Amino acid sequence: MYSYLNKEIIKGYQRKTILDNYGKILITMMPILPHLSNECFESIRKDNAEINWPTFDENQIKEDFSKNQT
Repeated sequence: MYSYLNKEIIKGYQRKTILDNYGKILITMMPILPHLSNECFESIRKDNAEINWPTFDENQIKEDFSKNQT
Protein backbone atom coordinates (compact mmCIF):
# COMPACT_ATOMS: atom_id res chain seq x y z
CA MET A 1 0.00 0.00 0.00
CA TYR A 2 2.84 2.36 0.87
CA SER A 3 4.52 1.79 -2.49
CA TYR A 4 1.24 2.27 -4.36
CA LEU A 5 0.48 5.56 -2.58
CA ASN A 6 3.96 6.87 -3.34
CA LYS A 7 3.43 6.14 -7.04
CA GLU A 8 0.06 7.95 -6.97
CA ILE A 9 1.62 11.00 -5.30
CA ILE A 10 4.25 11.16 -8.05
CA LYS A 11 1.46 11.21 -10.66
CA GLY A 12 0.39 14.60 -9.30
CA TYR A 13 -2.95 13.82 -7.68
CA GLN A 14 -4.14 16.29 -5.07
CA ARG A 15 -3.47 15.39 -1.46
CA LYS A 16 -7.20 15.50 -0.59
CA THR A 17 -8.03 13.01 -3.35
CA ILE A 18 -5.38 10.56 -2.19
CA LEU A 19 -6.42 10.82 1.47
CA ASP A 20 -10.10 10.38 0.59
CA ASN A 21 -9.38 7.22 -1.39
CA TYR A 22 -6.94 5.90 1.21
CA GLY A 23 -9.68 6.41 3.81
CA LYS A 24 -12.09 4.34 1.72
CA ILE A 25 -9.52 1.55 1.50
CA LEU A 26 -9.05 1.64 5.28
CA ILE A 27 -12.80 1.48 5.87
CA THR A 28 -13.07 -1.65 3.72
CA MET A 29 -10.19 -3.20 5.71
CA MET A 30 -11.87 -2.57 9.09
CA PRO A 31 -13.74 -5.93 9.23
CA ILE A 32 -10.46 -7.79 8.64
CA LEU A 33 -7.91 -5.65 10.51
CA PRO A 34 -10.03 -3.49 12.82
CA HIS A 35 -7.35 -2.13 15.14
CA LEU A 36 -4.74 -1.33 12.51
CA SER A 37 -7.14 0.19 10.00
CA ASN A 38 -8.89 2.25 12.69
CA GLU A 39 -5.58 3.67 13.95
CA CYS A 40 -4.50 4.54 10.41
CA PHE A 41 -7.89 6.06 9.63
CA GLU A 42 -7.81 8.24 12.74
CA SER A 43 -4.37 9.55 11.78
CA ILE A 44 -5.64 10.89 8.42
CA ARG A 45 -9.10 12.02 9.54
CA LYS A 46 -9.30 15.73 10.34
CA ASP A 47 -12.67 15.76 12.10
CA ASN A 48 -14.88 13.37 14.05
CA ALA A 49 -17.03 12.51 11.06
CA GLU A 50 -19.00 9.29 11.05
CA ILE A 51 -17.40 6.35 9.26
CA ASN A 52 -19.59 5.20 6.36
CA TRP A 53 -19.12 2.31 3.97
CA PRO A 54 -18.08 3.65 0.51
CA THR A 55 -20.84 3.89 -2.08
CA PHE A 56 -20.68 2.45 -5.58
CA ASP A 57 -22.57 2.48 -8.84
CA GLU A 58 -24.35 -0.86 -9.24
CA ASN A 59 -24.51 -0.43 -13.02
CA GLN A 60 -20.71 -0.59 -13.14
CA ILE A 61 -20.59 -4.10 -11.63
CA LYS A 62 -23.30 -5.76 -13.71
CA GLU A 63 -22.15 -8.16 -16.38
CA ASP A 64 -23.95 -8.32 -19.71
CA PHE A 65 -24.34 -12.02 -20.49
CA SER A 66 -26.04 -11.43 -23.84
CA LYS A 67 -22.68 -10.48 -25.40
CA ASN A 68 -21.05 -13.74 -24.25
CA GLN A 69 -23.55 -16.03 -25.96
CA THR A 70 -22.77 -17.32 -29.46
